[in-house]
Amino acid sequence: MEITPNATGNVSVSVADAAATDLAGNASSSATATSSLQSVVAANEAIAEFMLNRARNIVQNQPRLIGLLSGQTEGEFTISVSRSGTTELSFGSRMESPVWFTLRGTRTAHEDDTETSFALASFGSHVTVNSGLLVGAMLQFDHSEETRDDGATLNGQGFLGGPYVVAQLGDQPLYFEARALWGLAENEISPFGTFTDEFDSERFLALAAIEGEYATDKIRVFPRLQLSHITETQRAYTDALSNPVAEQSVTLTEVAAGARFEMPLEISGGDHMLTWGGTAMWSQQDADGASEQYITEYEAGRARADIGYSYIGDDVSLTGDFFVDGIGTDAFKTYGAQVSVTFQF
Repeated sequence: MEITPNATGNVSVSVADAAATDLAGNASSSATATSSLQSVVAANEAIAEFMLNRARNIVQNQPRLIGLLSGQTEGEFTISVSRSGTTELSFGSRMESPVWFTLRGTRTAHEDDTETSFALASFGSHVTVNSGLLVGAMLQFDHSEETRDDGATLNGQGFLGGPYVVAQLGDQPLYFEARALWGLAENEISPFGTFTDEFDSERFLALAAIEGEYATDKIRVFPRLQLSHITETQRAYTDALSNPVAEQSVTLTEVAAGARFEMPLEISGGDHMLTWGGTAMWSQQDADGASEQYITEYEAGRARADIGYSYIGDDVSLTGDFFVDGIGTDAFKTYGAQVSVTFQF
């Protein structure tokens, strides 16, 4: 006999007296067996790993702000509105264009066949304190979906907001950027593919980076050192089976060192630019609460590679960028892309 649970409660099987007889004619005795549905365990593990994967994606897709001061746009979409109400879209130095927007998307394949899709939209505005200092604020909206190898599905959408600063250090082409962002997220989980629960989470991100510039006859090199720290806490909730799911947190700290390269291409009709780069990263992940049972606290290294292309014409500018993260580790591989179109008029 085969029994298929519906994943909405405990499973109990009872056998009455004399329900069966053996070869000697002896009747069986009554018996009852119960298997409890571990909905809390399943939810805790899925949520902990979902938050950690999302934290990594948030860091991977943060916009680079040094271009706001140095004039390197990195393909971002810039809007400038004058006092007279005229709207100008530009591709170049944004000292005079204090409103910006970026959109990025990624897909991650994990070692255990879990798949994650992620998108991040960032908006920002700043004031020019002087020629070497910008102070502003940004707002980010993210959406994440995850399908786990055990059949559980999760999704969430949230925001992060807070101040940022970009500064030039001295008279040399050496720049610094920092941001501190706080936010909330609303999430859903279906641990067995039957019922769906909702839970809230809160997060905090701090990021600082220093970047230089070196030019040769044919290429420009931008070495960069970055430190990031992000933590997310799932608030306690009660699931559809009236079981309490306790609060838990995950934390990810990363140090990244790498370089980006730009090389003009001799192609007629506008300005063409090939960009590429590589980054080595050291990361440490930590857990608190129930997530300590599922998130291994460890330190590990990996690498990331980027390649892109930019075209700047008289009336339109096109930029595309593609990256692969997780090189050197079997735990995951993230593939990300950014495409932007800028009109000039």
